[in-house]
Amino acid sequence: MKKPGLGRGLDALFSEDSFSDYFMCPIEKISPNRYQPRQVIDTQETSFQELVTSIRENGILQPLIVTPLKDKYELIIGQRRLEAARQAGLKEVPVIARKIVSDIERLEMAIVENIQRQDLTPLEEAEAYYRLLTEFHLTQEEIAKRVGKDRATIANFLRLRQLPSLIKKDLNQGRLTMGHARTLIGLPLEQQLAIREEIINKNLSVRETEKRVQSAKIHKKKNKTPSPIYQEVEERLREVLGTKVKVIPRKKGGVIEISFFSEEGLFQLFQTISGERWS
Repeated sequence: MKKPGLGRGLDALFSEDSFSDYFMCPIEKISPNRYQPRQVIDTQETSFQELVTSIRENGILQPLIVTPLKDKYELIIGQRRLEAARQAGLKEVPVIARKIVSDIERLEMAIVENIQRQDLTPLEEAEAYYRLLTEFHLTQEEIAKRVGKDRATIANFLRLRQLPSLIKKDLNQGRLTMGHARTLIGLPLEQQLAIREEIINKNLSVRETEKRVQSAKIHKKKNKTPSPIYQEVEERLREVLGTKVKVIPRKKGGVIEISFFSEEGLFQLFQTISGERWS
């Protein structure tokens, strides 16, 4: 039975064939996946060291997936197991060779495997989706279908790329969660950094952070209360665009002010509004 939500990638590898056609391949003949979304493997992490011990004692139970190159193989699935095998002192590992047609399949399958194993940080996942968006010209809807998530989830990950580098570093190192980071998106830089300090120093929960952000927004409001219609339009545009939006009424008509906080954020806004890729 076909697994839902995996796109073509992993189903294409496992739907018809079992693991019976594996062979042992020297580790030195396996090159890394050029589209691997995971940027760093924490080799000191307890779960990784447990994997090293397990492989040293029992070997690799599930073959790695590779695709043939001229005189070597390129790894498609199994980066963490391959690195653990190296640390365990293995010289060769079981692999299944599959012909991979396109680069997008390489990236898609690496993303799906890492998501299933929960091996990516939120920013690594965001960068992987951004590559599908920009390098392979997929829409957010197409990405969602390929990796088995809804479009809103993909949009939320992509918005993380708008954060300043300091908050991105906190997110990668686990000082902030994705929930914390999402509440800060769209705030002015000074407020983002100030609330970041509070989150870390006071160990604020996501709910407490949301209340703190809301309090900051209320404090900044002008005495004159904007029209409820304008407020609703602002809120809906914020949800769609993933950034700060302000409706400024004037005597005749008005202005919609859309904020962005980096060049990449501008390009992402362009693509969201126009439906076209910036080139």
